[in-house]
Formats: sequence, C-alpha cells, structure tokens
Amino acid sequence: MYPMKHCSAVSDVVGSLIMVSIVTIALGIIAVAILSQPAPPDIPAVDVTAYRSPSGTDLTIIHAGGDTLPVGEYRILVNSVEETFTPSTSTTAFKTGTELYYSSSGEIRSVQLIYQGDRVPEGVQLLQKNFP
Repeated sequence: MYPMKHCSAVSDVVGSLIMVSIVTIALGIIAVAILSQPAPPDIPAVDVTAYRSPSGTDLTIIHAGGDTLPVGEYRILVNSVEETFTPSTSTTAFKTGTELYYSSSGEIRSVQLIYQGDRVPEGVQLLQKNFP
C-alpha cells in the first residue's frame, strides 16, 4: 500500500456548502411565492358630504376635498337606484368644490357613492349615508 501523505477531507466542506445552497434557494423561492402579490388597486381618497333638504325630496352632494372622480368612474345611488345628478358647474369631473343636485318625487332615505375604476370593476363604496 501507498502511504497517504497529503490527504485532506474536503467532502464534508463540499457537502455543507451544497446543503446551505439548497436551503438558500428553497427559502428564496418560498419568499418570492409569498411576497409576489399584485399591487392593491388605486382607490381615490375623497371627502364627500351629502345633505337632504328639510322636505326630504332634494339632495346635495358636495366634494369637499381629495381626488377627482372622472365621469364614468363613479355611480350615485339614491334609495338603492342609480340616479342622474345635475352638477353645479359645467365640469365633466367630480372634483373639489363641485356640488351635485338631485330632486326626487318621493322621500330620499339613503345615498351611496360607488367608485368603479379600471382596476376595481366590482366597485368600492366611498360614501354611504342613511337619512332618518
């Protein structure tokens, strides 16, 4: 037999490096799977107030601040029915300072402002007000 002069056991080191590499890759794949979720939809931040007249048949909605709502991206429901409002100005968007008016033949019991943008087709309720 030949005498072993320069034997060094590197198999333990190589095995440890391979094991650390496999665990690191596995953790990276798990992290990407958990953290790779789609960005939440952009929902406008608005400050909207609704007032009903003492007779209960006229409604005013005022945009007091926040993001502008383009026409076609919001709906207004009065008593759970979509209605058409008259703007205070000839603007095409519902922006800060704009007032919307609605007159009904019956009593107005509730109003809802629903935002339906491109990324939120199901709609998000921005205002819900029930009148006594």
